[in-house]
Amino acid sequence: MRKVFVLMVLCAGFSGLAQSHGNHQRKGSGMSDMTSEQIATLRTKKMALVLDLSEAQQSKVQKLNLENAALAKERMAERKAKKDRGDFQKPTADERYAIKNKMLDRALAEQDQMKQILDKDQFEKWQKMKAQSKKRWKESKRQKSSKQEGKA
Repeated sequence: MRKVFVLMVLCAGFSGLAQSHGNHQRKGSGMSDMTSEQIATLRTKKMALVLDLSEAQQSKVQKLNLENAALAKERMAERKAKKDRGDFQKPTADERYAIKNKMLDRALAEQDQMKQILDKDQFEKWQKMKAQSKKRWKESKRQKSSKQEGKA
C-alpha cells in the first residue's frame, strides 16, 4: 500500500513538471506579428461588442484605431532597430519629459475624438475599459520586473 502511494505521488509530481515546461511561449496577445489593419480591426470589433457601436461609429473608431496601431508599430520598429544596432540608450530627463508630454497629448486627442464619436454611456464604458486595460498592463509589467529581479 505504501509503495502504491509513493508511486502515485511521484507520478503526479513528474506529470506536473512535464506540463510546466511547455508553457515558455510569450504570453502576450501576439499582436506584434499582426499588421496595423488587423490590430485595428480586432480592437474595433471588441469595442463594438462591448459598447454596442453603430456602423457609423465603427467606421470612425476603425479609422482612429488604425492610426493608433500604425503609430505603435512604427515606435516598436524604431525601438527594435535601435536595440539591434546596439545604440539603445536610456533617454535623458528632457527626452523623457518630451516623450511623456507627446504621449499625453495623443491620449487627450484620442479622448476628445472618442467623446465626439460615442454617446455618454458608451464613453463612460470606454473609459472603464481603458482603466482596466491600463491596470492589467501595469500588473503584468510589475510581474515581469519581479521575475527579472529574481533571476538576477
